[in-house]
Amino acid sequence: MKVHKYNNEILVAASDADLIGKTFVDGKLTLQISKIFYGEEIVTAEQLIEKLEIATIANLVGKEVISIAINEKFIKEEGIIRIAGIPHAQMVLIE
Repeated sequence: MKVHKYNNEILVAASDADLIGKTFVDGKLTLQISKIFYGEEIVTAEQLIEKLEIATIANLVGKEVISIAINEKFIKEEGIIRIAGIPHAQMVLIE
């Protein structure tokens, strides 16, 4: 997981650890899970939740990360897309 700050925005990029460094292609869609954007740090569910609570934007990839975000009501099941079978969702806080 990695936290990026842009002006007043806090973007949390989180991916399942086994997906870091991989690229998935599905037709015209490409999902690149880079170490630079998603980080390499393995975090607990509690750490992910803590960061999502302060996020204004989140980019989430992988079954485990997505499951946590759904269970904690940060995202909804219908907001998930799959790229080459890998679940991906984005969250944006609208004020």
